Amino acid sequence: MPIVRLKKTIGSCVVLTALLLATSAGAAGQDQAPRWFVGEPVAPLIADPTEVMLRAGAHWISRDLTGLEGADPEGTAAFERGEREGEVALGYRTALVSFQREAPGRPALAVGFEVGIFARFLLDTRAADLLNTDFRVGFPVQLAYSGWEARFTLTHSSYHLGDDLARRFDIELVSPEVNANRVHLLVARRPVDEVRVYAGGVLDLGSNDALEKWSVQWGAEWDRSVRADHRGTAPLIAADFRYDELTGRIAGNAIIGATFHVSETRIQLGAHGHFGPSAAGRLRTIDEEFIGFWVRFIP
Repeated sequence: MPIVRLKKTIGSCVVLTALLLATSAGAAGQDQAPRWFVGEPVAPLIADPTEVMLRAGAHWISRDLTGLEGADPEGTAAFERGEREGEVALGYRTALVSFQREAPGRPALAVGFEVGIFARFLLDTRAADLLNTDFRVGFPVQLAYSGWEARFTLTHSSYHLGDDLARRFDIELVSPEVNANRVHLLVARRPVDEVRVYAGGVLDLGSNDALEKWSVQWGAEWDRSVRADHRGTAPLIAADFRYDELTGRIAGNAIIGATFHVSETRIQLGAHGHFGPSAAGRLRTIDEEFIGFWVRFIP
């Protein structure tokens, strides 16, 4: 992605934020000034592997590398039999400006900023070979009212195949790095506080042949820890599914575990399973199946 296009993307986000600030001031009235750095109206999706959050995990994985561009078929045979892998996501999203809190006849409205790094690496080697690293920055606009939630996000992402992987399997990619500007839309419903069902989609604003032009997403969550009267440890179950234009196949992720507190921090720990196309940017066309553990930290 040329620097000029990235500057235009960031400029558009700044203009959008300024417009929302201006319109909010009139809508909220003289008695309510915008608040900075407050809680998000829309919580991150628990089972979405591309969601910006602070998490880590390890899993046992098998994959089909026939869809990997430039890979040597003889060299990838061992990679397909199954490996132990690690995953780390260092992400943070905050509502920079909260224009108004939810009230009768008025939704919560906030504009925020998010940044995330998503890394996958092998655990069966002493050097922990890097497989893939994705970077993401975005500007989400969030709404919540009477059990309904919506989030519109403009993002810029950069996807990188690990040098260790490319050397190990003699992979020669035409474009080792791929960049994308995208629009993400999410709509969710909470029939009760601890249950959320959702649907959404992603539209790519560029012309990257290595990435999908669009995808659709849906899922459901049950997390007892979000209830106002919750105390102690609480169970959670979450499932997320995605269908994209590039592969024409469904990818699924599921989390089964529990939420507990350590001091002021919430920790979610559970089993994580996946099937279908990879969520890693430069492995997007490859089918993976894995099961392992997953831990998320919520400051």
